[in-house]
Order: sequence, then C-alpha cells, then structure tokens
Amino acid sequence: MTNAFVCVKIVCMKFEQLGQHIKNKQLSPCYLLHGDDDFLILKAKQKLLDLVQMPDFNSLDMGENVAVHDLIASAEVLPMISEYRIIFASFKSALDENFAKYLSNPNRQTLIVLTAAPADKSVGKAIPNIQQIDCNRLDNRSITAFILDKAKKNSANIDDDAINLLIEYCNRFLWRINTELDKLISFVSKSGNPISVTDIKNLVNPDLEYKAFELTDLIMSKRADRALTVLNDMLGEGPKTFGQLYGHFRRLLLVSISPKEQDLAAKLGVKDFAVSIAKRQAQGYTQLQLKEFVDKLHEVDLAIKSGKMTDKTALTSFITSVIGIQKA
Repeated sequence: MTNAFVCVKIVCMKFEQLGQHIKNKQLSPCYLLHGDDDFLILKAKQKLLDLVQMPDFNSLDMGENVAVHDLIASAEVLPMISEYRIIFASFKSALDENFAKYLSNPNRQTLIVLTAAPADKSVGKAIPNIQQIDCNRLDNRSITAFILDKAKKNSANIDDDAINLLIEYCNRFLWRINTELDKLISFVSKSGNPISVTDIKNLVNPDLEYKAFELTDLIMSKRADRALTVLNDMLGEGPKTFGQLYGHFRRLLLVSISPKEQDLAAKLGVKDFAVSIAKRQAQGYTQLQLKEFVDKLHEVDLAIKSGKMTDKTALTSFITSVIGIQKA
C-alpha cells in the first residue's frame, strides 16, 4: 500500500481543484482551509475525509487552538485498517517551528486538515508542505453550475434570470444558496413549472449587502418610497444596517477616486463583484457628492450614538436628504 505525498511548498489551490488533486493522489501531509464560505470548507473537509476507511476509528477533531505538540503526537498515530488517518483542527495564531520540523518528515499515513479565520492565511504562511485551499465564495459561473446540477438531481428547472437573482440575493454564499434552493424546489417544483424570478422574490429574503446595492440604485433613480421600504427591511435584520450602508457608500467614494487602481478588492476587503457594482453605481454621482454622502453618514453615526435619533429616524433622514443629489 503506497502513500503519495508531495512535500514541497505549494501555491494556494482553489476549492474547485481539490477533487482532481485528490484523484491524482498527490496528497499533502497538511491542508489549510481558509475562506468566507463555510459550505465550501465543510465540503473540502468531506472530500478529504472520504479518503479514510472506517472514519469512526481513523478521524479525530481536536477543536480550536490545540497545542502543537499534542497535534504532532496525534499525527504520529497509525491508522486502523485504512490507508489514511485524518485529523481536523482550527488555529487563530501562527504554527511554530516544531510543526514545520514535523512536516519535513511527516507520518505518511496521516492527513492534517487545519482551518483558519476567513481572511487569515498567516496560520501556515511560513511553513512548507502545507497545501492551502481557498474556500472563498465561488464565481458566478461555478455557482450557476452548482444550481443547475442540484435542480437536475431534484427533477426541477430554474430560469436563467432566476439563477442570477438567487446568486445576488444570497451574496454568492453557497451554504445559503443550497438552503434556499431546497426551499424553492420544495415549494415550486411540485407545480411542474420552472423556478422563476417571481418565485425568488416571493420566497427568498435578500442578503443585507444585496439590499445595500439595491438601495443605492433606488436612491439614484429617485424612488424614495421603495428606498424607504428597503431601508425598513434592512433595519428589521438587526444593528448591522448602518455599518453596511456606511461601508458601501465609502466604497463608492474610494472607487470613484481610484477606479483604475490595482487590487482594489483586496485593499477594500471585498470581492471583485462588489467592486464592479460599486464602479457602476459610483458613475451616478460626482466625487464631491459621494464625499457629501459619507460626511452625512458620519453625522448620522454621531446622532445615533449620542441618542439624538434612532437608527430608523437618522437613516430615513439621510435617504430623504440625498435622494435628489445625483447627476442630472
């Protein structure tokens, strides 16, 4: 029985590449999963766990921030009637040189699978032989393929426009798309009709970030009544509404100032699609107008924190004050 490990420093792998990587049996002694889509992290763990026979005996979840010496000691244990044994653990701080030393001569029958915080790739940054797997949200093309495959497996159909809206409403988070699709298939497919845009609007609650995009478009088109309705929906989802709106309008200002700057998404801490939408929406205003919006939101923040206004009153005042300021 042979065990094929690739013990070299490897570039970060996309989640979509993991299946072929496993099929090729060019395995790493250690994997580091990081990204903002928990669904993909769980899927990646499952793909690696599938390499193990008798997982009840040959898999171990050591939890968060386990001591490195305990992790190494566990990794030295041999599997029982299986080619591989697998260990899961989560870290919030960088691994030390003792772990690097272990990975220079690892137990070839143990796979170590680590998870890090969504934006933290530094856990294993300086250690060779750790295969990083990017579990950030997939692009629209990959998500579309996922939706179509799931619909087909459930003998359901979905319109192209409905697919696009579902992706937007769920902000490209696959865990939520998967859940919402289950609901849509259950409610709609019994009729024999394809899932439509109307079904998405009636049955799926838009993500808070999508609502910020929608609200900006409504302000730009001077649709005050609808804008206030969307604001009320956002406020009903908790205290994150102000932060979401402030972050979005600040992003519009920054992309209007530096539209051609490289790596804008990384510098702003958002995905490429969010920058693309921000560039489109920023074209509806001058830089001076966007600066005025951001300044007004500073005033809103102060009014809320000082208790002079409620969130609803302050943000309603903000929307009504800027509703007619866009370009002629």
